[in-house]
Amino acid sequence: MAKLSVRMEPIGSIKPHPGNPRRNHDVEGIARSINAFGFRQPLVIWDGDGHVLAGHGRLLAAKHLGLDTVPVHYVGADELTAAQAAAYRLADNRSAEGSQWDDALLLAELALLDAREREAAGFDAAYLEEVQRRLSPEPPDEFREYDEGIDVEHVCPKCGYAFSGNTVSRQRTGDGADPDQAEHG
Repeated sequence: MAKLSVRMEPIGSIKPHPGNPRRNHDVEGIARSINAFGFRQPLVIWDGDGHVLAGHGRLLAAKHLGLDTVPVHYVGADELTAAQAAAYRLADNRSAEGSQWDDALLLAELALLDAREREAAGFDAAYLEEVQRRLSPEPPDEFREYDEGIDVEHVCPKCGYAFSGNTVSRQRTGDGADPDQAEHG
C-alpha cells in the first residue's frame, strides 16, 4: 500500500465535484471541530478531473472559517478509474448512514470531556440529557407501580409449570411428569 501523502493547497484551487449528491452538510459543526482540533482529515482529490472525492463538507467549513489553505491528498488517475472514483465518492458519503451510537459507551466517552470539549465535538447539554433519558427512562406519569406479590399466573406451555408473582405453584404436567424434571421453554 502506498504511503498517504498530504500537502497544503490554496483553498481557491480546490474544485468541489459538481455532481456530488450529498447536501446539507453540517458546516457549523465541522467548522467547530476544525477550530477545536485542527484539520485532521485531508480533502481527497482525484487527479483524473481535479475534483474533490471526499471532504466536501470540510471544504465548505474551511471556506466558512476563512482558511487560506487546506490539507489535500491526491489520488492518481492510475490508482482509480473514473467509475471507481465515483463509487468511492458515493461510498464515502454513504458509509456513516447505517451507524448507530452505543449510548452507554457514548456517555462514558462524553464523561471524559468538559462542557466546552463536548460542545466542540458536537454534543450539547440537551443531547447529553436525551442520551441519559434513553438509558434510564422514567415511567409515564400515569404509570402505577405494583408490588411483586400480585397474582398473575403464568404456565409453561411445555411442561405445565405454573408461577404467579412472588410465589411459585407446582403443577404436574398432563402426562404426570414432575415439572422440575421437564424442559422449560
